[in-house]
Amino acid sequence: VETGAVRYRVTKVGQDGFAAKINAEAKYVKPVSSEIVDTLDFIIKLGTFALVPLGIGLFARLMLSSRFGHDAAILQTVAAVIGMIPQGLVLLTSSVFAIATTRLAARKVLVQQAYCVESLARVDVLCLDKTGTITTGAMEVSEARGEGAASAAYTIARALEADANETSRAIISFGEGRGLVAQAAVRTVPFSSATKLSGCLTVDGRALAMGAAQFVLARDYSAHEEEVRSFGQLSRVLAVCEFDGFDDGGRPLGRARLIGYLAIQDEIRPTARATMEFFKRQGVDIRVISGDDPYTVSGIARALGVPGAQRLVDASTLSDEREVARAVEECRVFGRVTPQMKRSLLRALKAQGHVVAMTGDGVNDVLALKEADCSVAMAAGSAAARNVAEIVLADNDFAHMPEVVAEGRRSINNLERSAALFLMKTVYTMVLALICIALPPYPFIPVQMSLVSTAVIGVPSFLLALEPNHDRVRGSFIRNVLSRSLPASGAVIASLSLTILVARILGWSVSELSTCCMLEMFAIGTALIYRISLPPNPFRLFVLAVVVAIAVLGCTVFSSFFSVGAPTLISVGVALALSVSGIFLFVRTFAAVQEGRGTAHAIDRIIARVESLNAGK
Repeated sequence: VETGAVRYRVTKVGQDGFAAKINAEAKYVKPVSSEIVDTLDFIIKLGTFALVPLGIGLFARLMLSSRFGHDAAILQTVAAVIGMIPQGLVLLTSSVFAIATTRLAARKVLVQQAYCVESLARVDVLCLDKTGTITTGAMEVSEARGEGAASAAYTIARALEADANETSRAIISFGEGRGLVAQAAVRTVPFSSATKLSGCLTVDGRALAMGAAQFVLARDYSAHEEEVRSFGQLSRVLAVCEFDGFDDGGRPLGRARLIGYLAIQDEIRPTARATMEFFKRQGVDIRVISGDDPYTVSGIARALGVPGAQRLVDASTLSDEREVARAVEECRVFGRVTPQMKRSLLRALKAQGHVVAMTGDGVNDVLALKEADCSVAMAAGSAAARNVAEIVLADNDFAHMPEVVAEGRRSINNLERSAALFLMKTVYTMVLALICIALPPYPFIPVQMSLVSTAVIGVPSFLLALEPNHDRVRGSFIRNVLSRSLPASGAVIASLSLTILVARILGWSVSELSTCCMLEMFAIGTALIYRISLPPNPFRLFVLAVVVAIAVLGCTVFSSFFSVGAPTLISVGVALALSVSGIFLFVRTFAAVQEGRGTAHAIDRIIARVESLNAGK
């Protein structure tokens, strides 16, 4: 109600209301959707199924051999079983997400669902609600033309300050910022939908009015239409005029005498352009979705530099799913969008294989927020939007979005690197246990596996997981991890199998065999750490130095604690030769997998099979 009074009848209350129905559809709690969690569950289940028969088989084989007693058989079996379990990977995953949540909290970003960090890292389409996200929801004066136009408008706005609307508040802010002085008013004329103007009568008898140009200028509008249109689509143009006076109903008397114009537009967040530039550089497509006129929304999007902002559509004209799918592929700006249509747009984007994030602050955004892979709400928005969102911007600053996405990418990229170290050990231990059932003994005991796990897996994985890494995450988690770990696992299996054969031929003791196998493990493990840490930097070189130091200290100073035997010249030579061969095999295989050639086809078939098993549970 702009002026006067109105009598109304309520026809729907409570759960029958529009907002309540949307809230009910959203059902607030979104199920946890995390490829990483699903993959870890699959790996643990797969390891559990393999662990029991391999453990029993290895123990039985060792007991049937006359060379080993109960104690030796138990120790070797325990070492194999422990090696099959990616211990620490679940802890690392939880720690990475917890650290990401803490870091974002320090930036006034509340993470309500920790695993949404993973979705953020994979986002390639960001859908933005205009009001409250790109714009603040307030209005601002973008331009004033004509001598005295700003002062006259400021006088009117000040006179109506007690009942100011968004337009009046924008003019008052504009005038105060420029030190304008308002004349005293003896009569005010509040805005009326009938006249489409507001005004006042000053103490010196001036009758000032402002409003939509076509209504205030009336029959003189055609003479000024070209100048009014020159302000562009972003602005709502107010004409400021002087009249002879006002009648009792607030209608101006006499012909309008134009003083000038004021252009009013939505107040765009000052950080919005820089935020858009960030997403453009990161290869994230932007879709601007609003219930407002599509041309107005397009103008704002163009002003912010949104790529393809001129490709717009009036969503009220989209009649079926086929048209919606075509629109989300071709257009970047959507106007006249209903809450249900917002949800349909996000479903269409996801059906096309995109990972979609959505920002919003109102009840009309709730359905879309629930549908998005990752939803972001403003703290100042509706309670319904905050409840359904996985991330809430506590200070309502959209400029935090680059930080949120960067944190997600850092977490997942580093987690993929670290997980490759854990799965390398899991895979080679399973295969090695199978080989040792045919060719005993198993070359490690538990305390030695602890040294290998600490040096090659535990310490580097946790250190690398904290490093900045803002590359966009591509591909599935399990494929990315296995494509790095399987070449190393294959090299370890080949080297250790040859070592076991050499040991049987030369009659080495179990202690000598263990020492050689540990040296080869350290060498190939360090090569994997180096390869996944390229390009090198001071921090990554420090991690490598720590790994080498732990390995050297464990095999020398603490050799008795870790049961590391003194090797002979022949065993050292064999270990060095097989270490070099293993590293060469790993480097060649790793390169082939990354480039998709040679042995990559066999490994790719293995990865595809694991992916299908994971998908089928």
